[in-house]
Amino acid sequence: MLIFITAFELSAHITPLEAANNDFPKGTATPSEECGACHQKIYQEYTQGSGMPVQNMGFASDDVGKSTDIHVATGSPIPATAHARAGMEAKGSACANCHSPGSIRLPEPAVLELKTPEPRPAGEEAGGVTCASCHMTPEGNVRAVHVVKAPHTVVVDSELQKSVMCANCHSLGKHVPGMRGNTFFEWRDDFQAKQLGSQQCQDCHMPRTIRKTAEGYDAPERTVARHLWTGGHSLTQVADAISLIVVQAEKGKPQFELHVANLRAGHSLPTGSAKRALRLQVKALNASGKVVAEQEWLFAPSFSARPDDKAFLEADMDLPEATAKGTMQADSQGPHESPLMAGESRVLKWNPKLDKGNYTVKTTILFDTDRFDQSPAKKKAIIASANLFAQI
Repeated sequence: MLIFITAFELSAHITPLEAANNDFPKGTATPSEECGACHQKIYQEYTQGSGMPVQNMGFASDDVGKSTDIHVATGSPIPATAHARAGMEAKGSACANCHSPGSIRLPEPAVLELKTPEPRPAGEEAGGVTCASCHMTPEGNVRAVHVVKAPHTVVVDSELQKSVMCANCHSLGKHVPGMRGNTFFEWRDDFQAKQLGSQQCQDCHMPRTIRKTAEGYDAPERTVARHLWTGGHSLTQVADAISLIVVQAEKGKPQFELHVANLRAGHSLPTGSAKRALRLQVKALNASGKVVAEQEWLFAPSFSARPDDKAFLEADMDLPEATAKGTMQADSQGPHESPLMAGESRVLKWNPKLDKGNYTVKTTILFDTDRFDQSPAKKKAIIASANLFAQI
């Protein structure tokens, strides 16, 4: 049974002094509620994190495993945190390295191979990614951006505002273009190194506001990052990054070009989980409005360091993780388009067989949070569309 406690209700149960004097003996297993006693607004955002727009649509987070849809707009209860659920469900698995991590020692920015953090000891997985997971150093101090007077030890660490803070959990091993879980490498090698922008992960996924960092204290208002982590679960943010144009390649002929571009994301689209996909759909409608030709392209990360391909299904059975759904599901779907790299514009050609006449060519891109779930009732969201009137 989940108990939902607001920041106001929480402050009635744990006073700031009690929370601060605890001295964090549990390390990164320190319940985030203790931090929320003082950092009430930040804690409230943390409990609602992973991106409000998609949650309002009723999409379930693909990182939450078996969680149900979250309807914030209808006033349904908000879970303790999506990250917490993921951590609890990851108990005893390799997922716990990132979903229930110990303290993180930051890597060098130019590192070629990354290791996930050590998970918390058995029995301490509850709480998932806690406040302390990111803010507590291996030495037991609390990372902060500003010099502050606080009842606990604070060390100023500018890396807290840089992408390297996200690196250990948002890239798997070495950089393999097109593979899942390479978001940090995609940002560093495809975006920053090519001078497409100067943004760090936090600039887009933790937009700033002006407020106190802790309530109940005589603390000044200052620039503070929001802790909602909008991104793969934010329909608004995904839609803002993509561009779609359809043109008739040659007048009078059924030859079309679909121009798809990743204009604003500082990494590939889609990125992260192998479940995520973009579905580019094109349909030709005749003068009566009947669909007479159609095609779909799937853009998705490969599950491993080789292409998803049905040819590997038999070989997959010899892998140690042969029973893992991810590998088998990815290979069973077969080849697909690789994700759109940061700044990339890709042109796909479509040459349907059409008789002479007038047609409306309709194109859409749908954001699919779980390409392996093909049930008819599953929700998919249109993030881009473009239409063209063509004479053949």
